[in-house]
Amino acid sequence: YINNRLEGICDMKVLVIYSSKTGFTKRYAERIADDTNAMLLPVKEAKSKSDDFFNEYDAIIYGGWIMAGRVDGADWFFEKAKKLNNKKLVLFACGATPAEHKDIQEKTNAFVADDVKDIVKPFYCPGGIDYDKMGFLSKCMMKAMAKSLINNKNNSEEERKAGELIMNSFDAVDMKYAENIV
Repeated sequence: YINNRLEGICDMKVLVIYSSKTGFTKRYAERIADDTNAMLLPVKEAKSKSDDFFNEYDAIIYGGWIMAGRVDGADWFFEKAKKLNNKKLVLFACGATPAEHKDIQEKTNAFVADDVKDIVKPFYCPGGIDYDKMGFLSKCMMKAMAKSLINNKNNSEEERKAGELIMNSFDAVDMKYAENIV
């Protein structure tokens, strides 16, 4: 389909790179790549490419999943971003926190390293949790964190609700967030 919002973007050469552990980030990356007619690469493949390869693109979008307050692969992307001139650079972070969370924009901005804040624009995309696709250690860590949030009497009601949310698998992907990036 042709989307009128994409006028001007279609003339750009776009690269979408992603790191996805359970599939939520990959779904956003695929949608963004489809909407921008971009090349789509998993980060493992992108890491093997030369700097000249990245210079062929007008816009580079990197998406990664959040674990322990960090975006997987973002440090690699930030190092690459420092070497690129006159590119539109985007980082999108995909996590289990609801997009409506009061601090989500502040937390999303904090994902971008200080030395690239002026060249990388951050976005947040709500993802979810899929315990069936998680490794044993990750699953144990998430369940322990959920129980801690629920059972700690010093936690706020919001923190306890967050614990209840992440106690089970859920899917909060909403493609309107991909459209915001496009």
